[in-house]
This record gives sequence, structure tokens and C-alpha cells, in this order.
Amino acid sequence: MKDLIKVVYKKYDSKYGYRQIQIFQLQDHEVWINHKKVLRLMQDMRLRSRILRKYRSHSVSSTGGRVAENVLQREFHAEHLIRNG
Repeated sequence: MKDLIKVVYKKYDSKYGYRQIQIFQLQDHEVWINHKKVLRLMQDMRLRSRILRKYRSHSVSSTGGRVAENVLQREFHAEHLIRNG
């Protein structure tokens, strides 16, 4: 079983964890192994999936081109209150 797990692990370039490896074993080799057993065997062989995390930018962006020009200069006055309804 360990050999089969290594084959599937290398075939998919160590991208997937024990859950996906269990599914790929069933699809590719038609062998059903419990996911807990796959996890235990992978831990024994020290096989771990590469976690692909999403990159999140932490830099402060400037407001140069995103802010509209202040055309009104806040010079407007409401004479009457308009109520809807």
C-alpha cells in the first residue's frame, strides 16, 4: 500500500493531501483504502502536501487615480426637506 501511495503522490506532484490521494487511488488504480489509513501511512513515510496559499498584498495603495475630483467644493444648500413615501 505504501508503494501505491507513493506512486499517486508523485504522479500528482505532491499537491494533494490524504483525502485526494485516497480518491485518486480509487479512480486510477481501483483500490479502496480508508482515508484514515492513507493519512497514517503518509505520516509514517513523511509525505506532506504542498499547501498553496492565496497571496494577499499587505502594501498600502495610493489614492491617486481612484478618487474623483471634487467639482462641487461642498457649496450646495438644501432649501426644502424632501420626504419619500
